[in-house]
Amino acid sequence: MAISVAIAVVVAIIYLLVLRCCAGVIIWLSILAILASMGGGGYWLYATKDKYVASDPTHDYMTYGAYAMWGVTGFFALIILCCCSRIRLAVAITKVASSFIYRTPTIILLPIFFMLLIIAWIVAWVFLAVWIMSVGEPQPRPAPLDFMTEVKWSDQTRYIFLYHLFGGLWVNAFLIGCFQFIVASACAIWYFSHTSDTAGSGSVLMGIKWILRYHLGSIAFGSFIIAVVEFIRIIFEYYR
Repeated sequence: MAISVAIAVVVAIIYLLVLRCCAGVIIWLSILAILASMGGGGYWLYATKDKYVASDPTHDYMTYGAYAMWGVTGFFALIILCCCSRIRLAVAITKVASSFIYRTPTIILLPIFFMLLIIAWIVAWVFLAVWIMSVGEPQPRPAPLDFMTEVKWSDQTRYIFLYHLFGGLWVNAFLIGCFQFIVASACAIWYFSHTSDTAGSGSVLMGIKWILRYHLGSIAFGSFIIAVVEFIRIIFEYYR
């Protein structure tokens, strides 16, 4: 697993450098490749139809399919022409984002750290959930499955499990909120330190410091609201 992570990080850095240098070329070549593949698919259908006799329904199907592919290709090309300004904006945003990551390389390790943290929390939550679900009185199932037993929960156990479920949603939303805040903070620090003379640099540690000193309650309250909404959605899905 460590080797896979290391390879992924190296590939991400290489891809970042390529994007930083030629993001526009990659995006426009990708668009042209899509157009060429769609148009080429239509040409292949139209050229292949001659292998079938005119009375064969496949001949007509491939002809109509070729016209449909060419029509979709033309429609897609019109959309691209109408969205040239948006595509140029997307290219500029991609370049800025790659420049930010290049100047703040520690941001690449942040998703890995929080992924491991969330996985550890989920494992602990599942362990405690299994322990709570095992608390109850074993009773036989209704016929014809009376040879099997099930655990009957008391109202207290049911309330404890619901409390545990809500806590799991809350902590999960809190961890995601902390990750998003650190990324946003590092990006803001880099943006406002970026001038014509300096390239700027973000700070992941400063984002962590801001969380612990100023915004811990705000993130906790926001994640609480998210947990409430998700909890209500789960309850509705259960009774649907």
